Amino acid sequence: MVVAVRCPAEKCRKYQMVEDSDRGKTVNCLVCGTPIRVPAADSSKPPANPKPPPRV
Repeated sequence: MVVAVRCPAEKCRKYQMVEDSDRGKTVNCLVCGTPIRVPAADSSKPPANPKPPPRV
């Protein structure tokens, strides 16, 4: 899976896709070279497609 991150540099602000394995790491912007902190995976979020409750 990939994650979209946005460059924090005011003059750049470009988005780039990084691998899920880069979560919690710092990568450099491919356009301007500014370091971008990739957020760590948040395990407290519910799954993207939760099971619907059973019908009664």
